[in-house]
Amino acid sequence: MVTRRRDAIWPALALVVAAACGGPEPESEGAVSSHGPPEQEAPAGAGGGTVHEFAYVVPHVEHLIGFLRGEETLRPGALADSVTLYVAPEGGGEAVTVPAAALDDPAAWRVGGHDLVPPADYRERTTSPGLHWNCRPTGLDTRYPELAGSPHAGVKLEPEGASSCLQTWNATFVFDGNAERPRLMAVVYDQWEW
Repeated sequence: MVTRRRDAIWPALALVVAAACGGPEPESEGAVSSHGPPEQEAPAGAGGGTVHEFAYVVPHVEHLIGFLRGEETLRPGALADSVTLYVAPEGGGEAVTVPAAALDDPAAWRVGGHDLVPPADYRERTTSPGLHWNCRPTGLDTRYPELAGSPHAGVKLEPEGASSCLQTWNATFVFDGNAERPRLMAVVYDQWEW
């Protein structure tokens, strides 16, 4: 009897240890894959209350990443009439507003000297509704408070085996909250330690 109990405990302990060791790293809290949003509160300043509230934009962000990589055709109505492309303040703070028709080619997604097309080998993706990425997830209000209340999701892309924030591509996709369906109105490109 005792042996059976002990044997029954070991698989349970193995599951607990596996869950503890295989869970998300602290820097990924609030991040989700496209498989489903968490129900937790977003950090202060994230805008929108809970991460769950902005989770509906995740498929639209994934479509835009596919488009920027040249893997998908841009869907009609995916963009607002014009889209403002921002470079975070540490990278120069430049911004350009571009008519949607001019953004049907990924090569046009440029602001200043920065190309917003992600590197081809940066395939590991973390998508964070209601958050912005700059090494770690943070509130979009830390860069552009006027955008923080709009539906948005930050994306961190990195190559397999990345060892630091210097090996990431970060952008936050901001959508028009007044539109019938999500339409991109801004992108904030942000790298850690420009």
